[in-house]
Amino acid sequence: EGFGMVDASGHFVENRSDAVACNICSAGTYSKEIKDDGLGKTFQCSLCLPGYSQENTYSTKCEPCARGMVSNKFGSTSCVPCGVGEYQPLQAQQSCLACNQSRTTQLRGATSPQDCVCKMDFIEDMDLQCIACREGV
Repeated sequence: EGFGMVDASGHFVENRSDAVACNICSAGTYSKEIKDDGLGKTFQCSLCLPGYSQENTYSTKCEPCARGMVSNKFGSTSCVPCGVGEYQPLQAQQSCLACNQSRTTQLRGATSPQDCVCKMDFIEDMDLQCIACREGV
């Protein structure tokens, strides 16, 4: 585990007859069992799916992106925080959700729509709506 079969040029392969060696799975991949044919278990290095990442080599699983973090490509070595004005309440996601038009977040990596606050020059009224500040308010 943590390894995958490779051919003579070092490319990972799925079947034992094409393999000449095993290599350590690189960051952004994990070792996945593809068969157990009586000769032993066969492993292949597979890319982490979007929403997951793996920063280490020799890994047997990819880690889900935490809340407030996303990964939108295969083979990610890290997840990135949602930008200002965005949030993500769930793990293992590929994209962030935008705050509504009159709201933003104060920091990157927000995890809840409650992290969306009124933008500058707006104030929240009693109905929790952002309204433009009037002079003297």
